[in-house]
Amino acid sequence: MLLILPVLLLGAWFIFQPKNVEEQYTFVTMNNRDTVYLKDGSHIIMEPFSELTISTEFGSSIRKVAFRGKGYFDIAKDKNKPFQIDAMDFDVEVLGTKFDLIQTDTDHRVQLFEGKVKINKDGNTTYLMPEEAWCFKAGSTQKHYMLPSAKRTFKFDHTELAIVLQQLEESYQMKIAYPDSLKDKVVSGAFSGNFEDILQIISFPLDLKPTRINEQQYRLK
Repeated sequence: MLLILPVLLLGAWFIFQPKNVEEQYTFVTMNNRDTVYLKDGSHIIMEPFSELTISTEFGSSIRKVAFRGKGYFDIAKDKNKPFQIDAMDFDVEVLGTKFDLIQTDTDHRVQLFEGKVKINKDGNTTYLMPEEAWCFKAGSTQKHYMLPSAKRTFKFDHTELAIVLQQLEESYQMKIAYPDSLKDKVVSGAFSGNFEDILQIISFPLDLKPTRINEQQYRLK
């Protein structure tokens, strides 16, 4: 009995492969993104050039898959059967949640939107809450940070602008360029909102305007 419901595979292909006694299906996307629907009600949107391997035993006693590439996971809740992902360099475990998973040669990242996620890498365990993320790049340490959409409150008391922006960069894993002549300006107050909100509020008294350069870079000018 197949454990995979009908799948949109216009730009993808799959192979049936035996591995020892256990049988598996491997789905591979080519130039298109495609969606795989699992028996437990979960679905995975796979970006181009991604690979998902599922055992035919999926759902009977465990929910475990292997994944490479980039994908959006919408996992059905089952408190008795955690959903486990073998992402080669790290493992992800969830009960029911929505998140992005990226596993490429240069980028290993999980971005959580709903629920709770547990990540295991090299004996270290990281728990993510909604609007938090985790990443690891070769030659660097693991990082646990907030998504730009996460709303938080920061308090500063006569703190130099350079230190304020450095704290924002580390909290959100963003880069902020600004005029060097303003690095000693002081900032005071409590600032609440998401990343862009806080950057706008801090910039206003300094007559600066934040401009987005790309997904991870802003410039104040």
